[in-house]
Parts: sequence; C-alpha cells; structure tokens
Amino acid sequence: MRSWRRVKRPLQTMFANHSANNRPPRWLGILTALLLLGMAGVLRFYRLEEAPPGLYPDIAANGVDALQVLRGHLQVFFPENNGREGMIIYLVAGMIHFMGRTVLALLLPSAVASVLTVLAVFLLCQTLYQTVEWDDRLGRVVAYPVWQGWIAGVSAAGLLAVSLG
Repeated sequence: MRSWRRVKRPLQTMFANHSANNRPPRWLGILTALLLLGMAGVLRFYRLEEAPPGLYPDIAANGVDALQVLRGHLQVFFPENNGREGMIIYLVAGMIHFMGRTVLALLLPSAVASVLTVLAVFLLCQTLYQTVEWDDRLGRVVAYPVWQGWIAGVSAAGLLAVSLG
C-alpha cells in the first residue's frame, strides 16, 4: 500500500497541472514515444540475422525480385510468389544496392517498417485519445476518447457495411 502512494502522488501532480484543454505535458508524449520506439527497435533488431535461422521463402522471393529490379526490370506489381506489391521489393533492392547481397539487406527493410509501424500506431492512439487525466474515483490515469460522440453514428454505418458483405 505504501509503494502505491509513492507512485500515485507523482502521477497525480503530473496530470493535475494541465493546460485548459486538459492535455498531459508534451514531454511525456515524446518520452513515451521514444521509449516505445526504443523497445520496439531492441526487440526487432536484436539478432536479426540469426533468429530465426535461414530465410523464409517469401523473403527469398523478395530478394530474387529485388535483383530483377536492380537489373532494370521495373514493375508496380510482381506476379511471382502469388503476387506482391512493389514497395517492399524496391526497399529491398535499395538495401541490396547499398549493403550488397546479404541476409541483412533482405531483412532490414521489413524490420525498419515494423518499428515505424509502432510509431504510427502510437501517433494514431495519441490522436484518438487526446484527453488524458487522473481520475481520483478510480485511482488511475484514464483516457477519454475524443471520438466517443461519433460511436453511435459510425456503428450504424459499420453495421450496414458488415451486413452487405
């Protein structure tokens, strides 16, 4: 119980001194984003070439298509391997151009994209849940969604779209 009071007091003071629109301090969002990106980067890039061992067939097919791109065979859609869009192929081709024909050149574009996806999801959640405050009744930090007024109207349109599918 005592340790909870040591955690609760700084959280209450941090969330009590907001501006008029009740937003947390800007440094808190930046710090949270940096921590999430750091964790995602460490977890994604740690032993990237070694685990899992070898190449999956999809990654190898991306490498073969990237070599074709480097030879000048440019496409928007690559029909081999059940068809794929060209963005990842062009990113892999760029990595092969700069790093040579290595396993890391094949794996690095998707690893960077996955870490950037964590940033995109963080920014999306920050946009959707703009109001964050300390709730004394619940004794925790609560995020009130900005979009909660839209739930009734959007759910009706969503039900229509699902029923037509």
